[in-house]
Amino acid sequence: MSRFSRVIGLASGLLLMGAGFASAGRLIGSPLTLGFAPNNFGPIATNITNFAFAQSIPAANEFAIFQTHDPWGATVVKSAITGAGHTWTVFTPAQLAGFPFNTYRVVVLNWDDTLITAFNGPYTAAIPALQTYINAGGVVWVQGSIQGAAGDSYPLPFGGTMTWDLQPSNFIVDPASPMMIGIGNPINGNFASHARVGTPLPPSAHVVCSVGTTAGGPTTLYDLISVPVELQAFTVE
Repeated sequence: MSRFSRVIGLASGLLLMGAGFASAGRLIGSPLTLGFAPNNFGPIATNITNFAFAQSIPAANEFAIFQTHDPWGATVVKSAITGAGHTWTVFTPAQLAGFPFNTYRVVVLNWDDTLITAFNGPYTAAIPALQTYINAGGVVWVQGSIQGAAGDSYPLPFGGTMTWDLQPSNFIVDPASPMMIGIGNPINGNFASHARVGTPLPPSAHVVCSVGTTAGGPTTLYDLISVPVELQAFTVE
């Protein structure tokens, strides 16, 4: 992928507005173990909440959370949303089918502390609808610190995978990211992340954190601006 492809991807939001297309949406992929309360990752959850909401467009409702249970018996993501002054409603993975995503500003897929067998069927089937929602300006936050075993993996919207992988430390590749405001580097926990993001990611993917205590490891936090089909013709390889 050429550097020109990445520039087109990163600038897609401005191109969309200038060309009169629908607003570009945002995907956030995070296998950081936010939901495990002893990690004290609440500030990261708050940062991601604020970032996700700031990137969203007006809708009738604010946050839709899809989950099977409160991860590790804690409510870290819910508390971050509430603490930021926003509202949320909880749904099950089965309710992803035919869901009116465009009636919510942010969709949170909270797969922390969850086996992929509990969500992967309805989630994978909903990926085309989630991509359509993002292309229309919606924000999807995949919170994927899953439970599992070696080889357990599930797909991500627009490409890439999330694969089970326990890591004690994550390095902040982009400390200037709004999602990393006030966060020490590296991020340490027990475990700091339960999965890694596999390639290939779309050219507009922006890596924020990676496995380990230095740069260069597999991705553990990223965001990307969607590039609708109408704009892909402008991408230069």
